[in-house]
Amino acid sequence: EKLDPSSSSSSSSSSSSSSSSSSSSSIPSSPASASPSLSSVSSHSFDIRHSGPPTDDSQESLHASLVDDRVYSMMREQIEDLLPRIQDKESGFDCQNRKRHLRTHRNCFIGSEAVDWLLANTELTERSHAVELGCMLQRTGIFTTVDGVNSFGDDKTFYRFIDCAAIREELKQLHESIEFETEKVQTAKKRSTRWLRLDFAKGLIVQTRRNHSRAKTFNAAQDLCSVLKSRTFSRKLILIWKCCKPTKYFFTSCLHRQRFYEGAWSVIAQNNKLPHTLNIFSSSWNLGESVPPADLSSWIPVGSYDLYVVGVQEANFGGDATPDSPSTRAESDPRPITSSSSSATLPRDGSSERRWFEQLDQHLGDEYEMLSGHSLWAIRIVAFVRRSLRPFIQRLQTATVATGIANVAGNKGGVAIAFQILETKFCFISCHLAAHQAKVDDRNADYFNIVRGLKIGARGVDLTTEFHNVLWMGDLNYRIDLPRDAVLALVGKRDWTTLARSDQLCHEKRHNRCFLQFHEANIFFPPTYRYLRGIYPRVYDEAKLRIPAWCDRIMYRTLPDVPFDQTNYCSADTIVSSDHSPVYATFSSEIHSPPLSSGWEAPPVEILLGELVATNLPKEMQPFLRIVAKFLPPVALTSPSASKGTTVGWGQAAVPMLIPYVSEIEYLTSVHLHLFLCEEKGDHIGEAVVSLSQAAGPDPHPFTATLQRNEMPLGFLKGTLHIRRLGEHRAAAALGLLLPPNKASKYLS
Repeated sequence: EKLDPSSSSSSSSSSSSSSSSSSSSSIPSSPASASPSLSSVSSHSFDIRHSGPPTDDSQESLHASLVDDRVYSMMREQIEDLLPRIQDKESGFDCQNRKRHLRTHRNCFIGSEAVDWLLANTELTERSHAVELGCMLQRTGIFTTVDGVNSFGDDKTFYRFIDCAAIREELKQLHESIEFETEKVQTAKKRSTRWLRLDFAKGLIVQTRRNHSRAKTFNAAQDLCSVLKSRTFSRKLILIWKCCKPTKYFFTSCLHRQRFYEGAWSVIAQNNKLPHTLNIFSSSWNLGESVPPADLSSWIPVGSYDLYVVGVQEANFGGDATPDSPSTRAESDPRPITSSSSSATLPRDGSSERRWFEQLDQHLGDEYEMLSGHSLWAIRIVAFVRRSLRPFIQRLQTATVATGIANVAGNKGGVAIAFQILETKFCFISCHLAAHQAKVDDRNADYFNIVRGLKIGARGVDLTTEFHNVLWMGDLNYRIDLPRDAVLALVGKRDWTTLARSDQLCHEKRHNRCFLQFHEANIFFPPTYRYLRGIYPRVYDEAKLRIPAWCDRIMYRTLPDVPFDQTNYCSADTIVSSDHSPVYATFSSEIHSPPLSSGWEAPPVEILLGELVATNLPKEMQPFLRIVAKFLPPVALTSPSASKGTTVGWGQAAVPMLIPYVSEIEYLTSVHLHLFLCEEKGDHIGEAVVSLSQAAGPDPHPFTATLQRNEMPLGFLKGTLHIRRLGEHRAAAALGLLLPPNKASKYLS
């Protein structure tokens, strides 16, 4: 029978004296009398906090005493009913019934603060166990949710509950293993049914055939490096191993893939410390075809950072002091050079490339390994990472774009390295843009040719919105529009602010002509070009009366609300072998971890996207709306519900129901929605990225995002976002949307 709140209050008050007198006794292992069923408990919430300040201390203590007695009395009866169910498996509380019981009680929600409290005040070490314990406590009335805030009853009562060895054993068994039906990819056209069982306790993945025969066991805790979701297929998962080639599986539903993804990462986290921050050293230097010094310690500090990314230009210095000739290059490095430009092969000094990469490798030492190195003629980029972080880095890509003569010659252009560490994506670009004082438009054009031409990341998505963090470095060649004497006078006064007002790059960025939404720290160092070589302190060259300029720059762009802090921006004037000085910048980036399996029993959530309006569009259009996110199933195109001139809107009814695979709100507030305006055939017209960081509040959160196309501003997208948990009456329907039709029926029963 349902537990009547009115009757419970009377019964609890009548039994308060008996419960208080027996508070020191242990809880019996078998029920002494009839008690309410466990399902009835979840429908009732015990408010253990009084509302409003008491009139005096006596009223406060009296109220607290009554509340504690009531909670303890009801809790005692419910635990007496719960214990025999756990201890006696023959009573019907077996694995199948337990899963049905958890589905029935999906309305239990345990916040992250409460889970942290449980881990700090109990013997539990696994977060998933703490979540399940919190759910049990909430179902029994000890743990309640009042006004959205988690609270506890009496501590003695709480510890009396968790001291039961049978309950702790039940928690371990509950999260011991989980099994999925998959299709293993054998070849491009051949798949075979496989069952994957994830054993949390032992850190194993067991693969069996359809009839559960010929089991193959993998030590996932030690040998599994990473787990990747396919970008193309919503049900495909890729397991990256240390000692063998990756294995690929198709799951029966997107939800099952997400559950296995979370579980596999929780197994990896058992024996591996997942990185939370990444300290980055990035630098750019135009070598001027000179041999770099043997000692780089005054420029590149060793051991202080997790990732080193160095881009260089005019780096053809050869094995000796003079650059290699083409014939020498061909003999020393016969490997073909691939490029994303229209030219199949571009000339490159392979000897210079190898010597430069080896010098950096020796300088950084054995603690680091080269992640990747890539070149376009004499424009190079190389990345080194701590060896302990290398297993977590996946999806490594490189690309080049030539912007020299006829956009074929590689004397000007860009080269990029991109990768993903856990769930945070980085892209680093080293470039050399058009030279000379008056070539501002050419430099802007080079930027757009590079950022649009780099074939890196997902197809059809702008490079700057595909990655969480984009770092752009190089000899950008933007000059200072002041007479040479005026520049020298300001440099002598170290008046960097006045000097920056006449900087071409700052001027072009202010007018959105290049590097849209890129950020650069304030410059507090002298112009890095053009110096006399081999002289320290550095002296500007007077041979051609070139105006000193900040040609060498480092900028960055991040997605909205991504934690990414710049900690330094400087030049290394002690390196005097070139007519340029190196510049370097350091950053600290937060690494976004995958959601672990702690939120499996949390009820589903819904993302409400409302009052969506696209404004300031370049012309009248009727675009469709496409919503893309790694945590959402594919969403169909949505036609607009209203339009007027260059403004288009989508009403609440026009936006589909967004049910993410992940129920952990803490995770969802750190990710983004990609909103695309498309033609009817699906071709993108513009795109915007919206952060969910403020969407979990009690009310919908308004947002305004810039629409862009091919890295140029197109208009604005405005609306509201709200993340909320679904009530029990809608949770089953939401789960049904995440499963295939033939699998949804058992969840809707």
